[in-house]
Amino acid sequence: MSENNYDATLTLEPEENELRMDGDLACPSCGERVFPDLSEEQINHAFDSGIAAPVDCPECTASLEFHMEPTFGEETGLGLSVLRS
Repeated sequence: MSENNYDATLTLEPEENELRMDGDLACPSCGERVFPDLSEEQINHAFDSGIAAPVDCPECTASLEFHMEPTFGEETGLGLSVLRS
């Protein structure tokens, strides 16, 4: 996956110790907003080396896969893409 080719990005805001999301994560089949239920350990692993997380759309039950990978630049973040699996 190439840099900046994402559906959304999560950026770590160190001063607030929070994540900021830019973009929209929606099911490619029906447009419902979706996000996998991830543990803190999984999120940390995504920041280290990236992960693929399966999820079913709650609206149309399409099988999806989230690809999360670290972004490179001035800010610490994750690039997120939603794909049909």
